[in-house]
Amino acid sequence: MEAENLRLKQQIASLTAKIKELQESPFYNTDDVKKILGCADSKLSSLCKQKLIPSIKIGGTTVFPKVHFTHILVLESYKGYKGNELKGPLPDFLKFLKPPEDDSAGV
Repeated sequence: MEAENLRLKQQIASLTAKIKELQESPFYNTDDVKKILGCADSKLSSLCKQKLIPSIKIGGTTVFPKVHFTHILVLESYKGYKGNELKGPLPDFLKFLKPPEDDSAGV
């Protein structure tokens, strides 16, 4: 009984470590991207071949950088943003979203 408990504890620890590793991965797998885009395998394959979304094959598995999808979602959420809806400046990590000020206006 004690040996079985020890084996189960080790198996739980191993599975917990795998789950944590997967959660921290900087990549989505094919199934994740199909859910995000709401498309079929053939459409996703086509998007990859046309280089419309970034992907890389690692060990025969195609993966997609999470940062790309995060970046696109952030940009989409700021469409129409005028800067006066929220008080205060944009956080530093979002400064790239603000259009550059036109220097030629003062000349």
